[in-house]
Order: sequence, then C-alpha cells, then structure tokens
Amino acid sequence: MKKWLAVMSLLLVSTLAACASDNPPADPGVNTASGLSHVESVDALKTIVEPYLNEYRSTDGWFFSTRVFSTMATPEVDMAMDAPEAEGTSTETGGSSETNVQIEGVDEGDIIKTDGERIYRIQGNTLTVIELLGDGAMETVLSLSMDSENEEPSYTYYQELYLTDQYIVATGQRQMMYSFIGDAMYRSLPVFEWGSPFSTVTIIDKTTLEVVDVFDISGSINTSRMIDDQLYVMSYHSIYSLEDDFNPLPVFKENGEEITPNVQDVSYIPGTPLESFTIITHIDLSGEPAMDHEILLGAMSWGQVYVDLDGIYFASSRYELNESTNDYSVYGELISYTFNDDNSLSFGGVGAYQGHIQNQFWMDGDDEFFRIVTSEGFGESAINRLYIFERVVGEDGPILTQAALIDEGLGKPGETIRSARFNGDLVTVVTFELTDPLYTIDLTDPYNPIIRAGLEITGFSTYQHPWKNDTLIGIGYEADETGRTTGIKLTLFDISDLDNPVEIGQPLVLLNQENAWQYSEALHNHKAILIGESYDFIGFAMGRSGYTDAGYYYSQDYLIFDIDPTRDVPIQIDQDFSHRDLIALSSPSDPTREDTDFIESRISSLIERAVYSDDVLYVISNLGVTSHDLMNDYTPIETLIFD
Repeated sequence: MKKWLAVMSLLLVSTLAACASDNPPADPGVNTASGLSHVESVDALKTIVEPYLNEYRSTDGWFFSTRVFSTMATPEVDMAMDAPEAEGTSTETGGSSETNVQIEGVDEGDIIKTDGERIYRIQGNTLTVIELLGDGAMETVLSLSMDSENEEPSYTYYQELYLTDQYIVATGQRQMMYSFIGDAMYRSLPVFEWGSPFSTVTIIDKTTLEVVDVFDISGSINTSRMIDDQLYVMSYHSIYSLEDDFNPLPVFKENGEEITPNVQDVSYIPGTPLESFTIITHIDLSGEPAMDHEILLGAMSWGQVYVDLDGIYFASSRYELNESTNDYSVYGELISYTFNDDNSLSFGGVGAYQGHIQNQFWMDGDDEFFRIVTSEGFGESAINRLYIFERVVGEDGPILTQAALIDEGLGKPGETIRSARFNGDLVTVVTFELTDPLYTIDLTDPYNPIIRAGLEITGFSTYQHPWKNDTLIGIGYEADETGRTTGIKLTLFDISDLDNPVEIGQPLVLLNQENAWQYSEALHNHKAILIGESYDFIGFAMGRSGYTDAGYYYSQDYLIFDIDPTRDVPIQIDQDFSHRDLIALSSPSDPTREDTDFIESRISSLIERAVYSDDVLYVISNLGVTSHDLMNDYTPIETLIFD
C-alpha cells in the first residue's frame, strides 16, 4: 500500500529566507581571515605543533591517539548527488559502464573497473586483469601481487583502481615491517609494531601489463580522485615525536628512491588546529608519470573530502564543551584548494561552520560559491543547517565567507539529516526520526536559498540518485511508526515541481523476515551501484542473513532493478544473480575437505560488483566472473573461475 502520507504544507516555510551573511562566525576558534603561512625550519615546526599534541605525549616522548578531529559518522551513512547527471550513464545501449561518481568528469577509485576491453579488479594485495574476448567470452591475462613489486618485508593491500588510455593505476597501503624511527617506538606504541605506513600508487602500462612506476607517500590514504589524466591522492601523515633527533616530515619515494621535501614547502593556517600533515599528491599521467605535492599542517584527519572540476575541499568537525551549559557543540573547519591551468593547486581559503558533514554528498561547489548541509545533536536538540559560502579575496588571500544560512525549518523537531543531493540550483535533503521528509530547496539565489516544499513518507533514503525526466531514486530503509527499520526500500520521486515533489507509484520494499535481515553496500557506498540508465536499470549486491533451525546463514546475490515510472510499482527486481553454483566448480567435491574450506568457499561466492560492456553483463565475486546477455533476458554465456 502506498505509504506516502501527504504533501506537507510547507508553503508556509517556502518563505523562509536564509539568514543574512552577517551572522557571527560559526567557529570562533578558527581564524577564517588567515592566509597561508609557511614553516621556516624543523625546529619551528615542532614549536607550533607542540601545544596541540602535548596532552598525547607518552613518558618517553612519542605521541599517540591524536584523533582530535572526527568524521562524526552515524551508523547509517548518507549519500547524495551533485552533478547534473552522475557519471556512469549513457544515452545508447552498447558501450561500457563506468563507476557511479558524484561529479561528472571527476573519477573516483573503485575495486572493479572496465574500459570495455577488459575488467580490472583488486582484492587484497592482488590485481587481476580479465580480457573481454567478445560475446561474453573472457580470460585472465594478469594476476599481480603488490608484494611482488616490493623487496622489503611489508603488509600490503590495494584500495582503489583508476584507468587512463595508457595506464592502470592502483592505490594502496604498504605497512613496512620495520620502523625508521627507532626501537623506542615499539616500547611506547605497540600498535606500530609493523613499522611505518606508506600510501602507494602503482602504475602499470596497459599494453605491456608491466609496472612502470611505483610512488610511495609516508602515511595513510584518505581518498583520491582523477580528472582527465591527473591523479590527486589525499593522505595524512602523523607526527610521532618532537624529540631533537627526529624529523617529523613525510617522505616520498619513486621506484624506491627517497625524496625528502623541504620544510619550507610545509604550509599552515594560523588559528586552526595544527596536529598532522595533510598531503595532496598530484601525479600527472598524461605522459611519463610525474609527481609533485602540497603539504598542509592541519587537522589530525579530515572527516570528508569533496572534489569537483574547480578544486578540493577538506571538511572536519570537532566537539567542544560549553562549560556554562555543560553541553557539547560541534564545530567544523572547511579548507579549500583551487586548480590552476597547469593542474597544480592554489590555496582557496578557509571557512567555518557548525555541525558535522557525514559524507561527500553533503557538499557542493558552484563557481565561487560552496554549499554544505550539516547536522548536529540528537532528539529535541537536533538542528540541521544549510550553509552557502562565497570565495572572496581578502588582505591575506582568498576567504570563504558565509553568504547565507538556513538553520530553521530543515527537518521537524528531533530529525537529523540522512542524505542530501545537490543538482545545480536544487538540493534535496532527507531528514528522519520517525518519518522521512524529502525537502526541496531552491538555490537559485545563493544569498537567499529557500525551502520550497517537503514530502513526508515512511522510512528514509541514505542515497539519492538523479534519474530521467526530473525524477530521483531514493535507496534506503523502510521504517515503522516507531522509527524502527524493517527492510530496504527503493523509491522513485518526481521533483519536476519544486513546490510539489511526489512519490511515483508505490515503493519497492524488501522487508526483513522473522529472524532474518538484509543489507547492501549500496546503502553507504554509491560506487557499489551500477547505473544502467540506457537499459532502464540500476544494480547492486544485497546480502541476506538470519537464523533457521539449521543455524546462521548469509548469502550475497546481485540484483538488477528495472525502472518504469508508468507502473504501479515503478522499481522492481528484474534479475537475481547468485554465484553459489560456482563453489562446486572452484572446489570439486572432496570428502576429506575441511569444513573451514567450505565456509571459505561460501564467503568467496558473495558477489561484489557487476559491470557491462557491449550488451553483456559481467557479475563478479571472489570465485570468478559470469557473463550474461543483456539483450536476451540475461541468458548465461560463460563462467570464468579465478585461480
């Protein structure tokens, strides 16, 4: 039965104008008017960071647990949108699928990609390349271990893949089995017994399938993006010690050759937390790979990173106790860089806000304006905000000034934001406590954003995806009248009329059964969703688990959802793919086989992703790949078993 209750009478809220830009600073602890300063020496660096790290000093001088900044994530991670049309869609059948990304033209790394000629996959520390031979046939042409390219003992794993016309690019982590800072580290920080972490970027020639470059950056990867043939890797490197004989600067390597940065290359923003190094590594892949970098001394770790064609934004939030009220407030810091014509970076200003930003979709760039939604608190103290910042030039350089703010009317009392999606001059925001209002907010005037309307339905969306003809797909949870989630829900909305968003037909609700539940990576990772707009479908893997008389079970199949807005239920399951049959093919029956081997095979049969190329769908698990005819009811074509 159709669950949407009514179109909320929020026209009274539609006159709610944004608060004027002369509001007091969102975070009085952040000096938003500051420009960049540069460190003069290693001793000067240690002096300016010591006040921020002192409380974490151990008895022998090392630092630990310096996690002052936090992502402030809640259990359900929200998704959202930003580009007029998400990448990964095409206007004709044929062609090949692409990673579902936030901004068209800004690629995001994933565990599986295709260029139409091959499928590329990373799992653990292994990169596999599968040649597509045509008509669904395929063969494995490369299986590369990250360890095979490193002579020193280490624990390694790949994280994300990118493709250019010339290269395969794999980012990952390498935890060295030694420590370059001495044995004293082991006594005070046992968590570092593996040694120093390095982010790594492996570059492989697509023609020869040989490694041509390996770049290492000390520290851990936060995220990465690729624009054309320019890769940007955002990572952080912790400061472990301020002892006289210790150099805290990060280290870079190219094919094992160490590159030590000049301390004067390190910049910082006075009046902001100075706890760790944030590194933006730029690798030019338009020809022979070349690396340069920006090093910012700033927050210990950044909660969220947003990248569009104009620049990179780092956002992070922290709790601060109000001693007079004994309550905590959540303050946020926003630091930006802009791209130059030569693909290098320039400082773009710093801004401040209140609340936390849950994921990259809560942020959006629009020329000289930057928009974010934030959420803070719980229950009756919950407050949701929309900020619009404008980049202006101050005496010390660019500044992100607050151009507008909505801090009333976005959500009913007790509701917090669960997902957001920016799309040009529109942002749709979902809040939730017991029901799911979908708000439409008009951003046409960046100095005066207006809440136009809200649609109240049950459950809530954790991800929103723009679809054809001003429609919007919501993927999330169904919930009962108490707010308890009862299953996974897919909804199609018509948002062509900002004053009257409506739910099209009935939602598809996949209810949990007794003693059983369902889960999908698509609920918190937009890259897990296959967008087949030219085929009128989306797809993602879904796990099902629960208890029966035989015990606990878990399976993960791949679902294709057909979308037709003319039906009573516009989103329906078209296909359900399983790889459980591949267990027998990969592990022939053996009466001496241990039960643990069988359990491992069952886990390996869990499907990860699917891609398509030339009207063939390829479904991938740890056991292998199956191909299916998209133009003939998904008829099975071939099965490839991994070695």
